[in-house]
Amino acid sequence: MKSAKPQVNHSQHGESQRALSPLQSTLSSAASPSQAYETYIENGLICLKHKIRNIEKKKLKLEDYKDRLKSGEHLNPDQLEAVEKYEEVLHNLEFAKELQKTFSGLSLDLLKAQKKAQRREHMLKLEAEKKKLRTILQVQYVLQNLTQEHVQKDFKGGLNGAVYLPSKELDYLIKFSKLTCPERNESLRQTLEGSTV
Repeated sequence: MKSAKPQVNHSQHGESQRALSPLQSTLSSAASPSQAYETYIENGLICLKHKIRNIEKKKLKLEDYKDRLKSGEHLNPDQLEAVEKYEEVLHNLEFAKELQKTFSGLSLDLLKAQKKAQRREHMLKLEAEKKKLRTILQVQYVLQNLTQEHVQKDFKGGLNGAVYLPSKELDYLIKFSKLTCPERNESLRQTLEGSTV
């Protein structure tokens, strides 16, 4: 068996790089690692399918030689040697078909696992976005309430559970509130208040 030597490509700048394996090449050209592995497995299954087809052709050819030999036709030495390997060809064909079935099953399992992981990742992103939106709505709600007179009095006096805020800081918050929370109609305000609860 020949030992595999890494191939070296020389670029215009004189730098050398190792040649990429088929998997590395597929990984680098694919949009995502899962897509790359899927493509790589598909390519392997296609290759196996071609091997099976070639072995089946060889089997048919050997069966033809066997039939010709039974009918009394003389075969050349190469054809006679090929007929002797008929059982080996049958074994190889059976093995290749079993291998194809196994790889197909593994491929399906991999695809299911990838889809499940993608769904889980999508749900986590969705939950994170909902959490961000909820926080934004809560902050907007608080800032909008700062424009109400009774809320301002509570903060200025530290009443009804509100933290005491000096008038200057409260004015800054009210200005910030007006900049970040444009005026909305009452029905939209009620909707927002309902969603923050």
